[in-house]
Amino acid sequence: MNKQGIFNKVKQHLLTQNERAVGYSAIDNHEFCRYRGDKGMSCAFGILIPDELYEPAMEDKGVAKLVETWPEMKKWLSISCGSDVDFLQGLQKIHDSTPPTKWESALKGFAIGAGLYYEQTTTTSLRYHASWQCYVWQYWKPYLEVPNAGG
Repeated sequence: MNKQGIFNKVKQHLLTQNERAVGYSAIDNHEFCRYRGDKGMSCAFGILIPDELYEPAMEDKGVAKLVETWPEMKKWLSISCGSDVDFLQGLQKIHDSTPPTKWESALKGFAIGAGLYYEQTTTTSLRYHASWQCYVWQYWKPYLEVPNAGG
């Protein structure tokens, strides 16, 4: 899979799931991000791990350590150099460090920075379209109305 394909898959997944993939530590009494979280969720990198390659032992390992320890992941994702790992870590950071409400803008910025094409999602397009209509209606309505000439 090339970088655009990976990005598209991660973007679609995160914006559809709209929630972090987390687990809960009873020892530390806190949540933490996981490749495969509770309720069947996956993180930005976890969605790229095929079910047949996933192992619970992958959890708590960073992307670089994971692809080093499981070479089949390196082959599956066609990772050939450190910049590929950096790319994957960047996507993972969006999941781990950005609130889900900000994922879309973070993904858009990431795509621009990586020289990738960012396709507007249907949901987003509709949301922007609806907000634009609302804006036009609320703020520009007085200027758009034609006075009644017939009286």
